[in-house]
Amino acid sequence: MVDKKDKIKYILIRIIYIIIVPIIIYDFILIAQTMINPYKTPNIFGIKTFNIVSRKHGTNDKHK
Repeated sequence: MVDKKDKIKYILIRIIYIIIVPIIIYDFILIAQTMINPYKTPNIFGIKTFNIVSRKHGTNDKHK
């Protein structure tokens, strides 16, 4: 017989899997789209993800 502690652990693991697996699938889809067409912003259902890369001002600045 399964005790209450094991049942709670089983339910928590399932909830974590339900949250994590779609995130991993989403990431793989974005990576695949980027590899197929690197000059287009990847999207899923019309939602585009952007990476904003900033740099510290004054370091390696060639436009002085």
